[in-house]
Amino acid sequence: FVRLGVVSVSPIAQHHVVVSAVSNVHEQSIHSRLLRNIKMQDLFSIKGKTALVTGGSRGIGEMIAAGFLANGAKVYISSRKREACDATAKRLMGKFGGECISLPADLSNIDGIDAAVKSFGEMEDNLDILVNNSGGPPAGRAVDISEEVWLQSIDMALMFFIRMSRESVPHMKDGGWGRIVNILASSVYQPIDNLVTSGV
Repeated sequence: FVRLGVVSVSPIAQHHVVVSAVSNVHEQSIHSRLLRNIKMQDLFSIKGKTALVTGGSRGIGEMIAAGFLANGAKVYISSRKREACDATAKRLMGKFGGECISLPADLSNIDGIDAAVKSFGEMEDNLDILVNNSGGPPAGRAVDISEEVWLQSIDMALMFFIRMSRESVPHMKDGGWGRIVNILASSVYQPIDNLVTSGV
């Protein structure tokens, strides 16, 4: 039952208050039953999805790839060093099962990105999840960094994300679904001494 506070109202107003309260309880009951029947893993399931994780042979990228594999996704990992990429893919499959495919590539320039996305497209009809995770640019103070290093930093910390996303979106459109996750340095929000280029 619903306990109503003691107020001085007309019979008609009382009727509306009671009906409203009962209706509210009924809706809450329906919502409670629905929530009990919904599992969190169903709401956020990536089972059967195909993901591409750049910088996936170690560190944050490897951990993300491991999480995807553990939750039923098919994962492609990319990094510059073929041996490291192949070894990580094999190790992750051995630990979590599923499919982890090595896709070695130098993603520091548009030619390398084009080649990697083209290779992916030859193996998969569509891409569901793209994780843009790049290495950090060279350390240094703003007043000491050369023009060349600034441009290199912009390529790594800005243009990389733009290029990877632009080239990958058509593969997401093919499947009618897609998510892009960009991994950024904490210096984007809070400057860190000697790491000014990471916040580009």
